[in-house]
Amino acid sequence: MPSLPFRDPDSPPRQLVEPGQTSPCLGRWSRPVPEPNLEEAAIPHLWDWLPARMERGISRRWRNKRWQFVNCATPGWVLSCAIADAAIAGNVFVYAVNTRSGAIHRLLRMRPLAAGVRVEAGSSESEHRFDGGRTSMRIANHGGGRHFALQGRGRFDAGGGAFEIDLQFESEPGDRHAALSVPLPEGRWNYTHKFGGFRVRGVAQLGGETVRFDPALSLGASDYTRLAALRHTVWRWVSLATVLPDGRRFALNLVQPTPGEAAGLATENMLWIEGQPEQVRNASLQVDGLGWRVQGDGLQLVMRPLALYRQQLRVPLLAHRLDHHVGAWSGFAETSQGRIELRDVFGLGEDNDSWW
Repeated sequence: MPSLPFRDPDSPPRQLVEPGQTSPCLGRWSRPVPEPNLEEAAIPHLWDWLPARMERGISRRWRNKRWQFVNCATPGWVLSCAIADAAIAGNVFVYAVNTRSGAIHRLLRMRPLAAGVRVEAGSSESEHRFDGGRTSMRIANHGGGRHFALQGRGRFDAGGGAFEIDLQFESEPGDRHAALSVPLPEGRWNYTHKFGGFRVRGVAQLGGETVRFDPALSLGASDYTRLAALRHTVWRWVSLATVLPDGRRFALNLVQPTPGEAAGLATENMLWIEGQPEQVRNASLQVDGLGWRVQGDGLQLVMRPLALYRQQLRVPLLAHRLDHHVGAWSGFAETSQGRIELRDVFGLGEDNDSWW
């Protein structure tokens, strides 16, 4: 049966795939879908010839991927973390960049068949975890997905020292998040819940340094995504959040290619001012040895690279390259509230290429 139409932006459905449907509701909402059950959607794949019950079990397990990524910046530091379940493998990564020196502390733990990894089915009231002996991480969403805790402990790789993180990400009452359900090529589907501009408070011990996050100065972003993935998936993504000189919160989220754009649907390319979203149209994300350049209607930014966090994996059935370029962004954005000048705003650009 065909997908259901777009819904009221302030009233997401309880589920994406409703009883009797074989494809999800499509839409963009200001709060997350409580049960984004994409595993119930039919997708074409290599096992279509199997008996129905077996075919459904394989497609639900192996083609559905999900993760939650969080990042935040405070004067002197950028901190990022993700917990991911790609079925074939699961992982957790944490990295912290000292923006004054460019030093980077990093950790990556991968587990075959996602052993020790739990990424729940949504981002509304949920707890995602990685448990791996001396390393543990927890992202706990609450308040209908408007707040979450980031907590964990372990040791960075390559002698980077110990870390212990206890942070709260808090969305303000009038903030409008972005939850999108859109089609992908080849009959696949994508759901994501993103927001930029969380106030961040708490303390992190990072390689021997104590970093205190003051919510007046520290902002963060979150990306919960689940998708019936293409076998080969590539994207570029830009995320940054900062407190402007006049005290307003500003955040930017851009992705390329843009799921849903070809179908004329809403996209996740947007900026937030004080938690209120504005669409960014015709976005272009370019990266080379000199850094990142971003353009769009009324938007122009360049990144001065500072640090690179890289993941690489090549094993049977799985190839993965993920580059996170952390740097200082400068440029301007034309918005409904006037022109906003940005100078040396720390954020990241992600360049991903995966066979999974």
